[in-house]
Formats: sequence, structure tokens, C-alpha cells
Amino acid sequence: MGNIFLIYNDQQFSEPLAQYLTEQGYHVFQIQSLETLEESLETQFPDVIILDALLQKMNGFELCQTLKEHPQYKRIPIIMTSAIYLSEKERAHGIRFGEATYPILADRWLMKPIAPAEIAKHIAYLLGKETEPPYVPTIFIVDDERDIRELLRTTLERRNYRPLEFSTGQTCLDALASGIPPDVILLDYKLPDISGMIVLNRIREQFPDIGVVLMTAYGDEDLAIHAIEEDVDAYIRKPFLIEPMLMLITQTLERSNIKQERTRLIAQLRESNHEVMKHYAMLEHANRRLRELDQLKSEFLANVGHELRTPLNSIIGFTELLLQGYSGPLNNNQCRQLSMVLNSGNHLLRVLNDVIEVAMLNAGQVVLTHDIVPISAVVQEVLQELRKKIEQKQLRTQQRFDDELPDGYSSREKIKLILYNLIDNAIKFSSSGTITIAACTALRCPPGDIRRAHPPEHVTTKGDYLVLSVQDEGIGIREENFDILFDEFRQVDGSLTREYNGTGLGLAISKKLIDLYGGKIWLESRIGVGSTFYFTIPIKDESESK
Repeated sequence: MGNIFLIYNDQQFSEPLAQYLTEQGYHVFQIQSLETLEESLETQFPDVIILDALLQKMNGFELCQTLKEHPQYKRIPIIMTSAIYLSEKERAHGIRFGEATYPILADRWLMKPIAPAEIAKHIAYLLGKETEPPYVPTIFIVDDERDIRELLRTTLERRNYRPLEFSTGQTCLDALASGIPPDVILLDYKLPDISGMIVLNRIREQFPDIGVVLMTAYGDEDLAIHAIEEDVDAYIRKPFLIEPMLMLITQTLERSNIKQERTRLIAQLRESNHEVMKHYAMLEHANRRLRELDQLKSEFLANVGHELRTPLNSIIGFTELLLQGYSGPLNNNQCRQLSMVLNSGNHLLRVLNDVIEVAMLNAGQVVLTHDIVPISAVVQEVLQELRKKIEQKQLRTQQRFDDELPDGYSSREKIKLILYNLIDNAIKFSSSGTITIAACTALRCPPGDIRRAHPPEHVTTKGDYLVLSVQDEGIGIREENFDILFDEFRQVDGSLTREYNGTGLGLAISKKLIDLYGGKIWLESRIGVGSTFYFTIPIKDESESK
């Protein structure tokens, strides 16, 4: 990551720092003499130099000045550390040692003791790995005693804080109103103009998250309790020791950062909630409008369908009469043409019935009826209606029913429609093979027949359902297309040039009807092997009839 020259005589400080920087991936060279430095500079070029101000046999200030004036080394960032305090004046004009005054030319000046992690932040910034320099917390010192302000200011500067002094409560409040708020305020309880508690209350009105440490010369416990009730972060009695004060400042900074982060997150959450509610309202309005439009569409389709079905039934009926010779004999060509009209009319009627059925289902206009449904008889009726289609494709059919198969309890008309749609699909998508229609009670179905297809829970836990299935040996369906099969007007191949015609309503209608009667529909399929559609219908509860 970079070469670091560590120029120190104090091994108690340099050893832990060298170890930490090495762990961070830096190449650290520890240097304790001018000779070692010259040898190291001949073989290695440092990316950063960390230099102690006070060295044995070597003046750190003079060395810093020499390096900064050298044409080859002057651009190397230097971090100078020292246990001595430098005032603002000394930083600006230099520090005097003996008869010489040395300018402060280091890129960073840090007061010891300082944590290795803090030095690493400065290194990262000087090497361009961080976009901003390490943050320096601002501390307001509000006290009318000059000695205390001077003590706190000097101490805080040594610890790399930015202290600002105020001798009255009003000057502190004016500074808060006109500038960026500090991180911590060290507030004296007794001020010459206004009480420290009044200042605290005004601070809390504008900046509730600023950390405040209350200082007082009074030892009254009631005062401490009162200060805590007024939301002061810490309380310390004068005269105080520096170390406890620094500890309080550190704790208050941490607490203040937590409060500020909490406030920021709450504000962000409120804003996010506001946006979510706004979008939710828009979405709800759009959904409501879509439901209204869908209802109107369904009602329109149902009404138009009924209007079309009446004349279409007349066309089909009169065509059948013509073919039966009620208007006189027909030649072969006339019979062939009228048969085409009749087939087209029946096909159109089937499509129209599907459209009306799905429109009524969507509009909630389907009245549920419950009849005793003999499954075997209904299957025979459907197979008879589809006999010509089955014979045209030379398909075989077989039926597998339980010996004591109970009757279903649903609408005979709707169950017949469901079976018609499923068997018609099996015929449409099969070019050869066998179509198998099976029925059994839920708990008596052979496990191999249904459980590999992931049936709904009531198939394996309840005995008051019939499981019906229609199996073909056709083209099969890919599993990723299962979900769209039951959408209205959708087919796996929806192109205009698709091989298999149809409106894509049969399975959608079947699913809606099965759901209305409390059943479920599902399938299993393999490409080139075939498909099996399963569905359940309830059995009449004999206990209810009694």
C-alpha cells in the first residue's frame, strides 16, 4: 500500500504504531538515527514520513525543515507528533529552540498520546485514499473564569479538538444562531449574564442533539438531579481533574453522535414512509380504476355475448334444418357448404360461450349451485360430444375410476364444462396415444398418481374431495410456462402463426370455476411425454343432509 518512514526514539510509541500500520498493509521502516535515515533514503522512497518533534542527537524541527527544502523530498507528506503543546501563534510563526526559530512545515501536527488508528486516517487522507481529512470535533467552552477556559482550551487542542471560548451565555447563544453547531458544549452553571440552565433550555429548543456537559462549583445533589431532568448529558463539579473531564467529553461525543444518527434515521424513515404512502395512494387509486374498468369490460362482454348468442343459435338451428331436408332436397355441394357453415357456427358458439363464461365469472355474476354429480356419467357425456375429434386423430381413451367412487357435490353443468375443456385440450395437443380420465377420493388415490405432482394439502389430509385427472401423451409443457397457462387469453405459443388454435380461455375458466367450489387445479408435464391435469371437487357431506 505504501512505504512509511517512522522516525522515532520513543519505542513505547513507535513499536505499537509500526505493528498496526504493518497490519494495515503498509511497509514500515523504523529509523532512529540520521545515518539510518540517509541509508534508507538511498534504497527506498517514502510515501509518508511520521516524525517525532523531539529526537535524541537530532532536531525533529530542523530535520522537517531540511526535508521540505530538499528538491527530491519536499513533496513527501510529513506527519509530526509531539508531547509538547504548540499555540496558534507558534504554529503560524514557528517554534524557538535555543537561538533558532523553526517554522512548522509538517503537513499534519498531532499531539501525543494519539491512537494508531487516528494516525492511519491521516495517512489515508495524505495518500489520497480518503476524500476528506479526519473530522475534528468542535467544543464550546462557556465559562466566565479565564483560567478555566485557558486550561480547557489548551488541553483540548492537545487532544486534537477545536475549542472555541465564550465568557457569557448570550455570546454562546449568538454563536449558535449564526454558525454551525458544535459537537459538545462545556457549560458553566453560573454565568454573569444569564443562568446556565436558561442557556441549556435555549440550546435544547434549537439543537436537541448537541452534547452538553454542565460544570458547577456547587455540590448540591438537587442541582445535579435538576440538571439531569433538563436533559444535560453529563455533570461535573469544579475544581475538576483533566482526565475525568476528557472522559466525559469522549462519552458525550459518542452519545451525541448516536442521537444525531438516530434523528437522521428517523427523519429518513419518515420521508420514506411519506413517499411509500404517497405511492400507495396512487397505486390504490390506479387499482381501483382498473377494477372498475375490468368490471365494465366484463359486463360489456357478457351483454354483447348474450346479444350475439341469440342470432347465432338461430343460424345454427336453421342450418341444421336445411341439412335435414325440411326445405327440400339438397345436392352434395350444398350439403358440404352448409356443413361448413354449421361447423363454423358451432365453433363460434363455443368461443362465444367461453367469453360469456369468463366475463360473468369476472363480473361476479355466476350463481353457485350444488347438485349431485355422477362423475362417470358426466365423463361419458363429454367423450360423446368430443367423439368426432377423438376419431379424427385416431386417439384412444381409457377411464380409471374407484369401484365405489362417490358422487361429486357441485354444479353438473360446470363440472362438465371443466372436463370438456381439459379433454378438448388433451385432444388438441396430442397427435397419437391414449387419453386417460381418472377419478378417486383424495385419500384413496394411488400415491404415485398424484403426489409427484405436488398436490394441494387437502388432497393428502382430507377425504371429502374427489381428485379427477386428464392425462395425455402429447407435446408436453415446460415447467417455466405453468404459471401462464391459467391466465385469460394466454397460450404458451401466443403468436398468430401458432400451430394450435384457441382463445386461451378454457383453462382460465376451469380454474375460476374450481376455485369457486373450493377445489384446486394443478398439473405435471414433460416435454415430448405428455401432461396430466388434476383438479378436486367436494363430496357431499352426508352428515349435513341428515
